[in-house]
Amino acid sequence: MIILSNFAERLDELLFDNKFSVSDLSKKLNLDTSTIYKYLNAKKLPSVETAIKLANLFNCSIEYLLAKTEAHQEQVFYNPPLFCEHLKFLLKHFNKTQYNLVKYGKFSQSALQHWLKGTFIPSLDNIEKLARFFDCSMDFILGREK
Repeated sequence: MIILSNFAERLDELLFDNKFSVSDLSKKLNLDTSTIYKYLNAKKLPSVETAIKLANLFNCSIEYLLAKTEAHQEQVFYNPPLFCEHLKFLLKHFNKTQYNLVKYGKFSQSALQHWLKGTFIPSLDNIEKLARFFDCSMDFILGREK
């Protein structure tokens, strides 16, 4: 589970290290400053789309952004494909079935169907659960790593 306070602290650190103000960040992400303050005050997690934008902006992994790792390695990240298509790839790549994902990953059948149809994208918490289920990074789940 993603801990809001850890993410807030990491975001604050990234802002400081990159000499960005809240106003700078809100302009770069096209978000209200109030949303950025909610992140910094551990009141809200970003959406997956916003987390990817943040990770791209700071050239870091999703795990680093969410304070899941202390290692901030410079690496090449790719533009993520549509999640619905990438989830189909993941199932095939890891030789898992939808049934495995529902039973052992403990995801609801309806959530899985929405993800596969592209009507919804999982939350960051569910991206983290998928990474644990497939035993890979959150960036691989999102298609930012090959």
